[in-house]
Amino acid sequence: MCYFFFASLTIIVACGQDTSIVGKWEGINITQDIEFLRDGSLIIHEKPKGRPEMTYVGKYNFIEKNRLKIEVSLPLMGNMVLIFEVSFSGNELILKGGYNRHNRIEKYRKV
Repeated sequence: MCYFFFASLTIIVACGQDTSIVGKWEGINITQDIEFLRDGSLIIHEKPKGRPEMTYVGKYNFIEKNRLKIEVSLPLMGNMVLIFEVSFSGNELILKGGYNRHNRIEKYRKV
């Protein structure tokens, strides 16, 4: 009986995730791409002009219907937690907020 309860709880939590974010997203107004995987992990490819590309891995989850929490480990900065307001417009993903940047808006296009 305990196993059934645990399995049911897992399904409810998994269904609570917004799966429309899963996939590869190319930065429109930002020099990075993000890939959100089904298992809650993510890969960020930062492509700064004039410097080598950097890749970061982390995890994500929705803490509310339209609020996304991203945890990533950055060299020299350690672990960073970012909170974004999420919206979609056609094939675009719009993230507002981030780390101490309440007015920051990042736009991505589904690849």
